[in-house]
Amino acid sequence: MTPEVFTQQIQKVLPKGLSSVILYGSAVAGDYFDKRSDYNILIIADQLGTPELKALSKPVLSWLKAGNPFSVLWTFERLQKSVDAFPIELLDIQQMHKVLYGEDIIAQLQVSRANLRLQVEHELKGKLLAIRENYCLTQGKSDRDYRVVSPLPLYFSSIATGDPTLLPGLYSHHQTRCDRGPRTAYRL
Repeated sequence: MTPEVFTQQIQKVLPKGLSSVILYGSAVAGDYFDKRSDYNILIIADQLGTPELKALSKPVLSWLKAGNPFSVLWTFERLQKSVDAFPIELLDIQQMHKVLYGEDIIAQLQVSRANLRLQVEHELKGKLLAIRENYCLTQGKSDRDYRVVSPLPLYFSSIATGDPTLLPGLYSHHQTRCDRGPRTAYRL
């Protein structure tokens, strides 16, 4: 199922309350690979109560059965109130998106770059907690550790070196590089 067909299905089930359907991610960035990539869709509706969610369930299930990830569902009001919690994601979407239906609501959002550090710190500390938990669960066996925590060297290397290719969304939005070395980056 294509994003355009999915959008048409969404329009049919929400003929009055649909504000915007936005495609983002690899399909828009130009690095989409058939059978390895998926389509990321953001749906913004006036309301997302029980009637709207029930109406959306059939096209969303079809979308999922076609091998796509669950679409992100927001009301515009909630999205505006959440820009501080998701600055990395929203700045990425603002830079690279395609409106499939409705207004370009993403372009209207005021995302503060001041919240980037807090989100990165939250993500890294969460990963550190996961490392500790998984180390205990795997009893320190290295063959299991690597599979469980394999993305972590990427996160820490990116922060420590300031290499924007390791975490594409982070450094494209941050105005300074992290040049303090791995110990400083690790001690958040």
